[in-house]
Amino acid sequence: MSDKLEMPVEQFAEAVARLNKRIEKLETALEHTMECFLGARKALKECVIERDEARKALEGNPEKSVYKEGYRAVEEAMGHPSPEFWVERK
Repeated sequence: MSDKLEMPVEQFAEAVARLNKRIEKLETALEHTMECFLGARKALKECVIERDEARKALEGNPEKSVYKEGYRAVEEAMGHPSPEFWVERK
């Protein structure tokens, strides 16, 4: 028995064309995935910057003390309020 794979040239050319189309589809999908990843990374970076700026603004101005009512509402909605998040107003 021969170790050679024997097929007509036309069939081989068709198989190569299908593989090339599949490679193009995968490359397009990869490009789209990378665009989504980079967009999400940029959005996350912007959120972190905004959070840090808000934190600095609150720390720098004692008149804007944080009452954390949002934390309390979320914890109560979840059914288990956490007293460590409760900060009383002055």
